[in-house]
Amino acid sequence: MDDITTYLADPVLHTNVIKDAGGYMMYWHQATLHRPRLGKMGSDFCSAPGDYAAAAFRTFRILINAFCC
Repeated sequence: MDDITTYLADPVLHTNVIKDAGGYMMYWHQATLHRPRLGKMGSDFCSAPGDYAAAAFRTFRILINAFCC
């Protein structure tokens, strides 16, 4: 599956996994091979300007909490 539910169910990655991939952008680029939609989303969030990304993640967290809990 390639959706947010499966992503949230995955265990948290150790920072070494991200470092071994070459950083966050490379990690998400490599993720597009197995999870194209999630990889694109991760790349988009990581490449967004700082203020936009922070606001997007806050909004996303609010939405997840509202619908999942």
